[in-house]
Amino acid sequence: MKHKPWKTVSSRPVYKNPWIDVREDVAEMPDGRTTLYGVIELGQCVGIVPFLDDERIVLVRQYRYVQEDARWEIPTGGVHQGETREQAAQRELQEEIGYRAEQLEYINGNYTSKSVCHETAHLYIGRGL
Repeated sequence: MKHKPWKTVSSRPVYKNPWIDVREDVAEMPDGRTTLYGVIELGQCVGIVPFLDDERIVLVRQYRYVQEDARWEIPTGGVHQGETREQAAQRELQEEIGYRAEQLEYINGNYTSKSVCHETAHLYIGRGL
């Protein structure tokens, strides 16, 4: 089966602030039908698994407003304009746990949402804190 991508027929901005852009698209599906599609543009972010030694990592407790809950997480954050992913990773480590990593090992990039958020998360392992 040959892959036929969806096509954007039209797009209109709905909302914008310094962190997100929201738009509403009309998309044509591979079978020719169209559908309304809400898209949230978030950009890129980084997450770092910071190893203190071979067996211990540092986590941060973060309250997440949307989920109305606090959880233990790895340090994460957005990549600022003009910043490399590695610079963002080092900044987030410093801001959230007070460390910098001597080594950052890139693991992978993945999409953070099942379909409506346009955001790529880049995961690193940090060593030599």
